[in-house]
Amino acid sequence: MDLSGKVAVVTGGAVGIGRHVSLGFARAGADVAVAALEGPETRSVCGEIEAMGRTAAGWPLDLNAFDQLEGIRDAVLERFGRVDVLATVAGIPGSWWLVHETPEEDWDEVMNINLKGMYLTCKAFIPTMIAQGDGGAIITFTSSLGQRVHPKRGIYAISKWGIIALTRTMAIELAADRIRVNAVAPGGGVAGERRDRWFEQAAAQLGGTAEEQRAAMVDAIPMHELIEPDDIARLCVFLASDDSRQITGEVLNINGGHGLAVLDATLPAAVLK
Repeated sequence: MDLSGKVAVVTGGAVGIGRHVSLGFARAGADVAVAALEGPETRSVCGEIEAMGRTAAGWPLDLNAFDQLEGIRDAVLERFGRVDVLATVAGIPGSWWLVHETPEEDWDEVMNINLKGMYLTCKAFIPTMIAQGDGGAIITFTSSLGQRVHPKRGIYAISKWGIIALTRTMAIELAADRIRVNAVAPGGGVAGERRDRWFEQAAAQLGGTAEEQRAAMVDAIPMHELIEPDDIARLCVFLASDDSRQITGEVLNINGGHGLAVLDATLPAAVLK
């Protein structure tokens, strides 16, 4: 999978999954523009990319400040000259609420960052990708919770369901321009600091300890391990490359088999291992 000569833009590309996606693109030969919350992490990931012999640049991005997006696009074009790949990784998990108890401000925050922020990011970059006339790839990020529901995760799930509709709509609208649009759906728990915080939050709101929440999640995954961010990065490289030239409008789950079946809790654990 070769991305040589391509320019990739990654929102949320300095930490967590986004950082691994940025580095994965660079390892495959792409130059990378990183848009992320301001902090040393952006400088760090850009330094790692440049150490690979690729060009990198970073811009501060707050998806609550939508007026930044067109300025970032213009700066990317001035620096790199083009955009071939757009990966919209930035998002937040939100808090745990029953739908009828959800504070309006929590609803607005999750919808603004996860759904409206992704829509406006794509809106900013798509005209440039069309005008280039060379096609390209857009990779959105949804979740396993964009395809099923979970108690007290309604705000997050609804935002991620919306991303699937957005992805498929853009895929059909941009097919004639040879711009492929696909969604990556991590699930079953992705290892890293964000997931560690999630276990702590789940314990605080649902009871038990963070370690008990971790064990319960791992036990629910048929492959019995959390997903590694590099696994997600490799999937993104594939979707950005010409190896996936006929794939568009798809949701690609990467979850260790989580959610394939409702397991019978009465079965001995050994049967499921």
